[in-house]
Amino acid sequence: MATTPKTRFQKIKEISTPAQMFCLLITILLCGYFPVIFNNCVSYSRFRALEMPNYAYQKIEDFIWVIPFSIFIRVLKYTIHNVGYPFFKSKLHKYEGEELEMKIIKCTRATYKVVHFSFTFFFGWLMVLRKMHFFPPMMLGTGELMTTFSDWPYTQMPEYLKYYYMFSLSYYVEDLIMHMILPPNSDYFEMILHHLVTAMLIFSSYMNGFCNIGVFVLMQMDISDIFVGIIRMFIDFAAHWILFLIYV
Repeated sequence: MATTPKTRFQKIKEISTPAQMFCLLITILLCGYFPVIFNNCVSYSRFRALEMPNYAYQKIEDFIWVIPFSIFIRVLKYTIHNVGYPFFKSKLHKYEGEELEMKIIKCTRATYKVVHFSFTFFFGWLMVLRKMHFFPPMMLGTGELMTTFSDWPYTQMPEYLKYYYMFSLSYYVEDLIMHMILPPNSDYFEMILHHLVTAMLIFSSYMNGFCNIGVFVLMQMDISDIFVGIIRMFIDFAAHWILFLIYV
């Protein structure tokens, strides 16, 4: 006898553990508080513009770039999935049915993560951080970390800083939207909270002029996600010693 397919609400109800409900509660509270954060950020940005008119301050209009960047990311994810599908299907032959499809999706998503974060890390390093006066020697620069806040809140913005921030934000915006559309999994509300908090932090960092710190945080996240993506790509069929070397 054929079983009736479960509705989206029923699937969400099944994974609604106390931990997930707590994440949902925090998400609702953050969404309610976001208008306050937004107004404060915009007001502070306008204040800096009045205080120093010649400063190339961050504007709310800069976030229009999130739309084309998010579309580009979705298209690239779709392309990588279709290109990588046959390869991962041949490697994951020990699985079958729905489990096989989920494993392939996991691997192609990880492949995109490696591509995306490799690009953003090297773009941020070469085109953004190298243009800042506090680019430290530990990252092959000639600046000094002690001067990171020497000209805050009027830190000179490198030419490509805006695009680096917007592209980084677009990853989480696109992933959040798709996460809410796709079938819910065990960490459904947890990942919504994670993406929402990350997006709000990137937004606040940019609008409040904390790009000097935000660049370091984003690059640290980028380089760690490269290796996380590599492990997720190969964890089901690579030799354990190779995974261990990547992890270490």
